[in-house]
Amino acid sequence: MENMDQYELFMSGLEPETKSWDFSDILSLEMLQSILEDPNLEGVISLNLSHGHFGDAGALALSQAPALKDLRYLYVNNCHLTPVGIKALAKSPYLGNLVSLSIDQNEVGEEGAESLAKAFPNLTKLCISGAGLGTKGAKALAKASWRLKTLSISQNSLGDEGFKAICESPMMGPAMKTLFADGNKLGHRAMRALAYASPSLTDLYLGYNLLGNLGTLVLAEAGNMASLRFLDLCECNIKDEGAKALATSKKLPALEQVVLSYNSISDEGANALALSTELPSMRTMRLFRNPIKKATAEVLKGLSRFIIIM
Repeated sequence: MENMDQYELFMSGLEPETKSWDFSDILSLEMLQSILEDPNLEGVISLNLSHGHFGDAGALALSQAPALKDLRYLYVNNCHLTPVGIKALAKSPYLGNLVSLSIDQNEVGEEGAESLAKAFPNLTKLCISGAGLGTKGAKALAKASWRLKTLSISQNSLGDEGFKAICESPMMGPAMKTLFADGNKLGHRAMRALAYASPSLTDLYLGYNLLGNLGTLVLAEAGNMASLRFLDLCECNIKDEGAKALATSKKLPALEQVVLSYNSISDEGANALALSTELPSMRTMRLFRNPIKKATAEVLKGLSRFIIIM
């Protein structure tokens, strides 16, 4: 009943013409059913139901709601969905106009990925982090023909093979601008695959992977990173050789910010980065928790033309 009281309070203060509804954190199945029966739902274009407790039953109810035919943005992160609920959403005759779908922290897996890959033809943004995809799920998802601009696929244990499948998919074509692939056990082979993906990437999140020096070198020499502005390589087992590869790269002319925190970069690598003449657009480097001597850090802060945060 408390959730229903919150629902009634929310609806009482809502203007009829409001097109974005946010019920994150407070949603029960009972409350969801009331939302789907509300006459004002017709015409809503954005619906946030994240952290709800409605599970697959709620996903089924959503899939059968004609009032959602105009919906463009759907957020159902961490809603206790399994492949059964994912399949229901994918087969809905009313959700075909979605351009953005966020299903982070649900149990999607290979079966759910197969269902998704056949649905939502207009999708330009997909958030599917922490969804238990693994290599097989990545390969299933890679069969989709979306032309995505943003893909968030972090914390899915893709491995090099699964990530390669994603990189070779149509979804990683020229439209792709932002890629979140943190924590996927990616190494240098994954970076070789990335080197042949979208030439339009502007923001790339690769933290908590296994790149090492070789993976960083492959990335630094990739010919498709000319548009890259932001690069996150936090905790990727990068040492001085990897840092020097970035510092001497001629393939990163637009790079403005790089995160290299929690690596093993010492004074030698930090010097190379700070004194680089090959990164014309660089503004900020983050080097938290690297074995750089305090005295060296102070000197570099004074020498560098850009901000180094240690």
